[in-house]
Amino acid sequence: MAYRVVLVGTDGSPPAIAAVDQAARVALAFGARLVVAGSDGAHVRAGVETAERVGVTDVRSRTLTGEPADALRSAAEDDRAELLVVGAQGATGPPHLLGHVANAVSHRAPCDLLIVVPTG
Repeated sequence: MAYRVVLVGTDGSPPAIAAVDQAARVALAFGARLVVAGSDGAHVRAGVETAERVGVTDVRSRTLTGEPADALRSAAEDDRAELLVVGAQGATGPPHLLGHVANAVSHRAPCDLLIVVPTG
């Protein structure tokens, strides 16, 4: 499948930063639009800058409100994303567990889902 729209959620946590980087690389490989989404404008802007550094030329930003998993699912539907990318764990929670948002999105994702586990 060739992805045309990739949406990535970010909260500025290390797993989210890794997810943005991976989403940018996927978008670049497919020539897809990348939508960087999050509730904090600074984190979203940082994600857009990361994507541009990777070489993605079609990058959009989206501010999310409400419960993160629901907001990401809605954004993926609204933007007609074919791939949703999230970090394995958000800014809070114990390490080595699937985070709440990734877990919730995995049960009802409206498109393909990539859960990124940062290395190192």
